[in-house]
Amino acid sequence: SLVPPPEYDGPRLDGLRLLLAEDNDINQQIATELLHSAGAMVDLADNGRQALDMLHAATPTHYHAVLLDLQMPVMGGLEAAQHIHADARYQGLPVIAMTAHALQEERERCLAAGMVDHITKPLDPLGLLQCVQRWARTAHPHSAPPLAPATTPGHRLAPQPGLDLEAGLRRVAGNEALYLRLLGQFTDTHAQAATRAQVALNQGDADGARRILHTIRGVAGNIGLAELADAAQAVEERLQRHAPASAAVDVAMEQLQLQNRRAVSALRALLEAATPDAADEPPAPPDPVAQARGRHLAQLLAHSDGDCVEYLQAHAASLRSLFPPGGFSAMHNAIQRFDFEVAHGLLTDALAQAALP
Repeated sequence: SLVPPPEYDGPRLDGLRLLLAEDNDINQQIATELLHSAGAMVDLADNGRQALDMLHAATPTHYHAVLLDLQMPVMGGLEAAQHIHADARYQGLPVIAMTAHALQEERERCLAAGMVDHITKPLDPLGLLQCVQRWARTAHPHSAPPLAPATTPGHRLAPQPGLDLEAGLRRVAGNEALYLRLLGQFTDTHAQAATRAQVALNQGDADGARRILHTIRGVAGNIGLAELADAAQAVEERLQRHAPASAAVDVAMEQLQLQNRRAVSALRALLEAATPDAADEPPAPPDPVAQARGRHLAQLLAHSDGDCVEYLQAHAASLRSLFPPGGFSAMHNAIQRFDFEVAHGLLTDALAQAALP
C-alpha cells in the first residue's frame, strides 16, 4: 500500500531550532515538513545572505544547526558557511550542506568552508533527520513541546506514466497530503520551465538557463519525476561540453521539452483524480512554509518595504493557501496599488484565522 502507518517513529528532533536556507519552494516545503514532523522548529531563508542576517539578528546560541543549500541566488551556501565559520560567535554551530551532487570534491569544498556534513538531494527523509540529530547542538529539554506526527489521508493515487509514486512518497516520508500539495505547486510554477530555459538560451543567458535546469532537476527528482530530472541533467551536461547554440544542446532541449509536457500532463491527471469534492472534505490547513512566508511578508508590509512586491510574486502559490476565496486577490491588488497598510491588515487577518484550531 502507498499509505504508511500514521505514527511517526523516526529520529526525534524535539526542541531543536534550525535555520534552513533553500531558494526552491518545493525543496523548502519537503525539508520543513520532515523536520517539523520530528519535532524541530524551522526558520526559512531564501538565500545565504538572508540566512546570515537572520543568524546575526538572533543570539549566538539560538540555533542548534544551520542547513544551507549550496546553489542559491544572492549568496550560495559555501560563501555563507565561510562567513559563519570565520565568526567566533558561532564556534561550535554545526553547518550542514544540502547539495544535488554527491561528488567527493564537492564534499571536500564543504568541509573546507567549515561545514560538518552534507545531505544529498533528492532528500532521503531518514538520512536528513539522522544527520541533523547527529550534528545539532543539544537542545534544552523543555525548549519546545513535541509536535504531533503528521497524518496521511487515504487517497488512492492513480499511477501515471513517468511518475514514480513510491519514490515521491518516500521523499516526504509517506505524507500524501504534502505530496499532493507539491505536485499541484509543480504544475503551477514549473509547467513552462523547459520553455523558460530555452528562452534564456535564445537570449544568450546560459547562466540563467543553467539555474532553471538545476532547479527543475532537483524538484523533479524530489517528487518522483526521474525522467524529467534526467532530461534536465542531460542539458546541463551538454552545456558544459558544447556551445549553447549547438546541435547537441538543441537535441537535449527537445527531449527536455517533451518530458516537461509529459510530466505536467501526468500530474494534472493524478491531481484531478485525487482531489476530493469541496463538499466532501474541508480544505487542508496552510502548511508551515506558507505561514512562515506570510509572517515574513507581513513584516515587509509593516515597514512599507518595497521588496514585498517581488516577494509576493515569488511565493504567490504558497501564500494563496492562507486566504479564503477572494482574499488573496484583495491583498494582491492592494500591494500592486502600494497600499501596504490595507494589504497588511488583510494578511494579518488571514494569518490569525490560519492559526485558529
